[in-house]
Amino acid sequence: MRILLTGLPDTNRKAVKHCAALDAEGIDFPLQELRLIPAAVKLLPAFDWTVFTSPGGARLYLEHLYPLNGVGHVAAVGPATAEALADWTVPVEVMPAVDFTAAGLLKELLVRVKAGESLLLPCSRLAAPALAEGLSAAGIKVTRLDLYEPAHSAEQPLPASDGVCFFSSSAVEAMRQIYGPDCLDGLPCAVIGPSTRETFLAAFGREPLMASSSSAAATVEILLKNLHGRA
Repeated sequence: MRILLTGLPDTNRKAVKHCAALDAEGIDFPLQELRLIPAAVKLLPAFDWTVFTSPGGARLYLEHLYPLNGVGHVAAVGPATAEALADWTVPVEVMPAVDFTAAGLLKELLVRVKAGESLLLPCSRLAAPALAEGLSAAGIKVTRLDLYEPAHSAEQPLPASDGVCFFSSSAVEAMRQIYGPDCLDGLPCAVIGPSTRETFLAAFGREPLMASSSSAAATVEILLKNLHGRA
């Protein structure tokens, strides 16, 4: 089975390994790259907490802002983001146990972060406001820092595959914008999490597969299970 993986490099690397462990071939085919917003690189005040919501965002912060500002107590949305931070020996104090989404992270943070504490949220310019709004509603002093934005990768022919995995809403949007609304006809597709599912439904007009766990591994697994069931 050949599985087209449309995520960013950190996510795709893990997904390729998971495919191999399941006797499938993962095709590393990122649809986007992260572009740093230069104005975001600056000296900041000290914060009690620093919250990271993606591996790519964590790496950009560590490369460009960590030398200037360091971090407070650190929270990460999931294991891949925690691993990116571990590469710089930055320990993670808060991370969801199962629900590796912004909603899952919000629940954990509301338990640990006190009203009145300050929190830095470096994120994509396109990030949904729900996490920052949920924290602010609890009396936490949130500073959102738009650190990067996704940009389409150079267009290439779509590789032949048996199915496609999407790990973000922006990748779904990029697929439709680059290759058109009919590019996935006949291909089973799996998505990560409810927001990516909603984007896929709007973009392609059909229901994708979605695992109960919001992880790249679970997304690969549910797609392969569907493909084996068709065989």
